[in-house]
Amino acid sequence: ARVKWEGGDVAYTRADVRDAAQMERFVADTVARWGRLDIAFNNAGIDLPPAPIADTDIAGFDDQVATNLRGVFVAMKYELPHLVRARGAMINTASIGGRHAFPNIVAYGATKAAVIHMTRAAAQEYGRDVRISAIAPGPIETPMLERVRRDWKVTTEQLVAPYPMRRAGTPEEVAAVVLFLASDAASYVSGHVIGIDGGDLA
Repeated sequence: ARVKWEGGDVAYTRADVRDAAQMERFVADTVARWGRLDIAFNNAGIDLPPAPIADTDIAGFDDQVATNLRGVFVAMKYELPHLVRARGAMINTASIGGRHAFPNIVAYGATKAAVIHMTRAAAQEYGRDVRISAIAPGPIETPMLERVRRDWKVTTEQLVAPYPMRRAGTPEEVAAVVLFLASDAASYVSGHVIGIDGGDLA
């Protein structure tokens, strides 16, 4: 709304990342409207209530794979030809859960680890023309974190205790890193997984 208020050209389109035909149309409509695709931020993702592997719901597992993994792959597939022509940038959302294992969220962690792998592979395949990196957020104050607190029956203080900064991040802090990766300031940055995690890997 702010961009439009300041005179920018803004459009909103709804698409289900689990539906390849919708995603193909979404990308095509975007290019038809503006003539090119310079930046792609693949951020869709879902989680499930925690459960050990033996108790994990198979339908829920499949839904996470369809959204978090296949959805990102499908988006990349249709975005990359246009990004090559524009010599653009792609940012995918992974997670600290894709960097190392956590108990009781095997589907989420596996899909985010796969996003990291796809990001690095794509950076090798398309590195001459497209900058491709991922972000790996830690605990960020979003509705998903609220569900984690509820499902795990923990406080924010307990969740962030392992992280050196001892606090949750904000959506604005995530957005700042995405904007950097999308900008010319990151013109020599590709194939990286940038942690936004309060020092998780320190």
